[in-house]
Amino acid sequence: FISALNANLKGGLREGEKEVEDAIKKGIIKPEEVKIAADKAKNGDSTDLALMMMKAGGLREAKESNASIYSPTIINASMEQCHWKQMWNWGKGLREVRWIDFQAPLFRRDILEKIQQFPEELIYGWGTDFFGGCVAETNGLKIVVSDNNTITHMNSLTFKENKVNIGVNEFCQRAEQSMYNYFRNSEYSSLYFDLRTYGEQYDINSNTVA
Repeated sequence: FISALNANLKGGLREGEKEVEDAIKKGIIKPEEVKIAADKAKNGDSTDLALMMMKAGGLREAKESNASIYSPTIINASMEQCHWKQMWNWGKGLREVRWIDFQAPLFRRDILEKIQQFPEELIYGWGTDFFGGCVAETNGLKIVVSDNNTITHMNSLTFKENKVNIGVNEFCQRAEQSMYNYFRNSEYSSLYFDLRTYGEQYDINSNTVA
């Protein structure tokens, strides 16, 4: 499988060979996934191959940086980029941040044991990322975002493909209101609003490199 993979790797991608091998041994990546990715790459589609590399490399980075929550940086598939500036790619490698937007988070067991269960009030998904940030900060756990790995957020794709019976505007209104109502009355109220401001005003010059 690795031989098939190597046949389709070029330049920097070869550096991820050992990481993929280790991920296979640990059961993080299945051997058949490697073969499928290699076959697709032969036909010019290297998407799965790139994702596999990111998956293996991301796990290594999360461990090396001692991150309780880890995330790649986010690029929106539109001119308008992520509202939360700590998620932008600043070209600085691994960065310690106070919270991450939950597009593709990787959790370590210790913070999951602290979270136990996300509040039911956050049923629409908005606010779970702030909740994770609040739990991490109050328990002294580290959150890291990586400029070495970047993914594209396909804005509102669920709605554009008619996967749900609700309009995007109505969904956003419900999600925003549910999130606001929860945090307004929670023990994390002041911290939540502080984290919002942090994400909106984030600047690399005032941040810690992990």
